[in-house]
Amino acid sequence: MNPRLIAALVQTIFPDWPALPPADRARVAQDTTTFVAGQIEALPRFLHVPYLLGLTGFNWLAVLYGGRTFARLPPPRRSRYLRFWSESPLGLMRDFVKMIRSCAVLAAFDHPTMTRRLEEVTQDEREGNGR
Repeated sequence: MNPRLIAALVQTIFPDWPALPPADRARVAQDTTTFVAGQIEALPRFLHVPYLLGLTGFNWLAVLYGGRTFARLPPPRRSRYLRFWSESPLGLMRDFVKMIRSCAVLAAFDHPTMTRRLEEVTQDEREGNGR
């Protein structure tokens, strides 16, 4: 597995809201990356091998799209390339991204730091401070 690729995917998918201090954002993103990598590793062999091949293809096909592998693309190009896959007419491409996105969003929003921040934002809104 390519840890740099997984980290680039998570960074691209990672939610902008709620805003986190940079150190917290980095920690949540790292924990999210670890979770996503673990989920891919935990796939049964008959899914794991094809998914690793899919990751490799996803990473290297970006060379045709942006001149570099996905992990080396600048963030705006990563976002466009990921959107291209997410909106593809080919279900296989959409489903490939959906699995990683689902795991990443679940892990990010379930992280204790993110949960705490969401509670703060919600409390501020209830008290009228979020306007």
